[in-house]
Amino acid sequence: MNRVMRITFCLLLLVGLAGKPTISYASENRVEATGGLTTIMTDETNDLSLFLDGNPAGLALLNTRSRFDLSGQWFYSDQEGPWGTSKQQTWTTIPRISDSTIRYEGLMLFPTPNWSFQLLGDFLSTQGLPVYTSDTYTLSQYRGLVRAAYALPFGALGVEILNIESDKNYDPGLLNSFTGLASSSGGQNQMLLKTGIAATFPAPSSPDSPRWQAGGFFTTQLGPSVENQNLILYYSNNSNFPVTRTTPTTDYYSYGGELLYEIPQRVKIRFSTDFINYDTDYDQSVAFYSDGVKSKITYFQTMNVDCATRLIFPFSEQENLNLGGSVDIYFTNVPDFLGDGSQFFHNYSNRQQISTRFGIGLESPKEYTFGFQWKSQNYVVGAQNLLSTGLNSSNTDFDLYQVAFGGERWLSPTWAFRLGLVLEDRIYTGGNPDTLTTTVDAGFGVEKVFGRVDFRLFMGQTTDNNNSTNTVGFLGSQISTTIFL
Repeated sequence: MNRVMRITFCLLLLVGLAGKPTISYASENRVEATGGLTTIMTDETNDLSLFLDGNPAGLALLNTRSRFDLSGQWFYSDQEGPWGTSKQQTWTTIPRISDSTIRYEGLMLFPTPNWSFQLLGDFLSTQGLPVYTSDTYTLSQYRGLVRAAYALPFGALGVEILNIESDKNYDPGLLNSFTGLASSSGGQNQMLLKTGIAATFPAPSSPDSPRWQAGGFFTTQLGPSVENQNLILYYSNNSNFPVTRTTPTTDYYSYGGELLYEIPQRVKIRFSTDFINYDTDYDQSVAFYSDGVKSKITYFQTMNVDCATRLIFPFSEQENLNLGGSVDIYFTNVPDFLGDGSQFFHNYSNRQQISTRFGIGLESPKEYTFGFQWKSQNYVVGAQNLLSTGLNSSNTDFDLYQVAFGGERWLSPTWAFRLGLVLEDRIYTGGNPDTLTTTVDAGFGVEKVFGRVDFRLFMGQTTDNNNSTNTVGFLGSQISTTIFL
């Protein structure tokens, strides 16, 4: 009798699962364990959907079930040699630190065919960040997000509220040869409201029908956002004195749009652009200054234009040839206006950057994937005009060239092994030494009908191309899990 009941329960469970949306195993950790092959790995975290651009309306267009995603990562680096000695350590629950956009993270709920919700909180803490000449500080960031989307016959509407809290704690020590820091505290809180819209046309007549998707989003700041710093400084052989700094962020807004053409399982081409604008007003108060205040106003503007594609061609009966690439153009202008009560200066920073990626690989679904990826980042313009310091111009930017080799091998229907090798060369134009970074990634994953677990271990070294005794060694690990609800 018990055996009959177990068989009946399993059949009912399978029937229930058959009526649910497709299981989406999206995992940044899985892709990073292959050397970061984002252009060729078949994974929802790099499938060019509108959701990946941060459009909240894109949440309603995902073909996935309710899920809970949680990640944890640790990173440690140790710098030695004539460069100097320093140590950094990072703890975070963000799936991919380089992504500023929140994607597959936290709790995602799809209670009805129309409504979608996402709730999450994440954490990032980095110790040993350099500041000034000889000091370091710890940056702690906390984010909380509530996102909702509603599917319409022609597309979707979405809205989200994001709260960001950033704390900086400077370590006691020397800021330069004459000034030291005894203690400090500082923090900032920012709340952002984003709205989004997306449309699909023409309405797909079948799952394999070609389609277009277009979307746009707008973000604004809710309420004030002020960074407050309280420092206790000292000069050599002198008593301590307080310094108070405030930096409010005002007139913050951003907007963007995207256009995606898709032939399911074959072709994806996406164009996207976004623009960010905000102002900061920096004030510093020192008790023994006659005027008491030194102020600085910064107007920050950036624009980003991106074109990306993913192509899948049948290579044999069991294999696909995956091709992918992207071109990204980034512009930023940062004029500064400084005043000390009696004088007024103007500084200017301008950057124009082009980034490219291209990847090629072979994939046999649930058997193996292996391939090669090229990445470059070049600054067309990277100049600074520091008129307030008497310097006409300087260029401290760098060009980056990276190659990655890696892949994934399924050892069984549920177990997979991953390996990747990344070589990255940075060529500096502002006097800093050129560097070569070598990174080895390795990991494994387990997939079940109720979810997945991915683990990654990575290690490497950065070396001065002109002096091999200058090195930075690093080591890290990451574990992430997905539970379908």
